[in-house]
Amino acid sequence: QSTTPLGHIRAVIESQRKTRGIATARQAIELASRRSASPLESSTRLVAITMAGFVGLLENVPIFDLDGQLAGVADLLDPVAGVVVETDGSHHRDAETHTSDNRREESLERTGLFVARVTGHDHRDRPALAARLAAGRRHALRTSTPAEWTIEKPSWWSSWEPGRRWD
Repeated sequence: QSTTPLGHIRAVIESQRKTRGIATARQAIELASRRSASPLESSTRLVAITMAGFVGLLENVPIFDLDGQLAGVADLLDPVAGVVVETDGSHHRDAETHTSDNRREESLERTGLFVARVTGHDHRDRPALAARLAAGRRHALRTSTPAEWTIEKPSWWSSWEPGRRWD
């Protein structure tokens, strides 16, 4: 799998003047990250930051319970509010993936995190998506309990082969 250097993408964006969606592309390129795992995740991050008031979002970060067990890898994490935003492409509705998503969501919620799920369909009405994400963040801040989670990696993490994907 090859990647396109951000400089090349910036050059293409800057060469455009009246192309539909170019204003959004200019915003998005400033938020570009190598930790992003999908276009839907990047689009959701753009909405969360520019429209829903999220700050300090972390991407694809492993979250552990206080016993050092992996609760899940969050697509997006607001560590201040304790909100996880999960992005679900269409493949997330096949039985196996949906079951895995449900288990991870429950594991994250047991640590006291608030989980919001976003699909491509949600992006058809970005103001409504932003309002929903902002409401979830406000709710999490208002109802927060002592955190039972951490992003500090336990000692076993560095030797666990699947974990290297997220470092």
